Amino acid sequence: MRFRRNWIVRLAVLALAGSTLPLISGGAALASAPPWEPDTNAAAPYGNIVFYDSTGTVLTGGSNLSHLADYAAATTAKDTGATLATLYFAAPDHTKVTSLWTAGQASASTAFPNASAPAPITGPGFAKPLVTLSSGDADMTSFLGGITPDNTAGYANIFQVRLKDSGPGGAGSGSHYWATDIQVDTNAGTWTQVYPVAVAAPTTTTLSVTPSGSQYSGLSVTLSAVETPAVAGSIQFKDGAGDLGSPVAVDGSGHASMLTSALTVGTHSLTAEFAPTDTTNFAGSTSNTVSYSIYGAPNWLPADLGSHRLGLTDSCLASFDHTTSLAYVWYHNGVAISGATASSYKIAEGYYGQKVSCKVTATNPVGSVNATSLSYTIGVGPALVPIAKPYLYHSTNRTTATHGGYEYVNHGTWTPAATSYSYQWYVGTTKISGATSYRFIPPSSYVGKYIYCVVTAKRLHWTNGVYKTAGVKVV
Repeated sequence: MRFRRNWIVRLAVLALAGSTLPLISGGAALASAPPWEPDTNAAAPYGNIVFYDSTGTVLTGGSNLSHLADYAAATTAKDTGATLATLYFAAPDHTKVTSLWTAGQASASTAFPNASAPAPITGPGFAKPLVTLSSGDADMTSFLGGITPDNTAGYANIFQVRLKDSGPGGAGSGSHYWATDIQVDTNAGTWTQVYPVAVAAPTTTTLSVTPSGSQYSGLSVTLSAVETPAVAGSIQFKDGAGDLGSPVAVDGSGHASMLTSALTVGTHSLTAEFAPTDTTNFAGSTSNTVSYSIYGAPNWLPADLGSHRLGLTDSCLASFDHTTSLAYVWYHNGVAISGATASSYKIAEGYYGQKVSCKVTATNPVGSVNATSLSYTIGVGPALVPIAKPYLYHSTNRTTATHGGYEYVNHGTWTPAATSYSYQWYVGTTKISGATSYRFIPPSSYVGKYIYCVVTAKRLHWTNGVYKTAGVKVV
């Protein structure tokens, strides 16, 4: 049943003499909840109503009294078996309990869940009572035309919106309902939710800066912010606690950006602060912090290039204009290394965990300039390499192993020289438990199978070298 037909039947006893809309001024916002709240007819398990527009955005007010919203959703679970939901308007009356107030049906009874509804109220995932409101539903203008409002303080201009559920499989909400109170101002043509007090929806702001990470002094930097959900407002870009320019309005996708060359040489902490236009329904937000560097004129600095590992060679790279000669000195923990005066240097073994750097002096007829590279901590050397590969044998036999007798492994020769070895024997692809010596006695159960040994060569501060011997057949 549609709204007009229903509320006219309900209000026939008022013998209305016309359709003139009563003039209602919204007045000041309520300082406290309406005197009838909390309404006992909306007590647990019932609750309140949330209004949504066609995009799924929460509404806590609006400027269309002829159609307050596109959807009205209950905040708690439905009654058992309920499949339909209906919206009602009620006129507060300070002389009566809420159950006796004049009320009128404000919508058709619509089925829920509604798979066509927008997120976050789309079905079947959203199974709470949901009223889908057509263009002629939720018409407060028509409702006001059929009642005499109560102008008592605390009641004036406040109306209760109710939602009930029903269905063939259950009794539905009956005399109970979900309820939300709104304040109406017919002069301005607006409505505002006053109970429960609307909680501003959170927003999220994300900042990115290009070029990424750094830029040179005097060149442009672009700060881009994206705010979600996309709502009207502005972004204030900030450098630390200071503002970068004026606020920038976000576009329809929640994006705002600015181009600046005002960042000074040094490190900056950049953020973006979003301020919504609608501060009732949406909260502001501050973005992630982007650490950004602005570089000034370059300072010449030699580069110690290489892996900085024992036994490997580092190179000292430098470039000068109008230079007749370059001289190199390598340093160990800040002390010049005797004889290390070439552009490259093979890291000595004793330097593990210590610092190495290089200094370059450039000379021409006018004079000399020099600079020293960064110091690098020397890491472990590369893996030991077998120059004479390990093999299995017994006596002079390297092709078969005799069950019941020792088979040996020659650990080979490695560079740099290994100082210790470890072993692991295998039969086929299976590791033999406990077989970790340089020799092994294959049992008779291994006859016909192949065995081999994995040799690990070790040296302090070098990466272990590993070699798998060729397999031999057990006979």
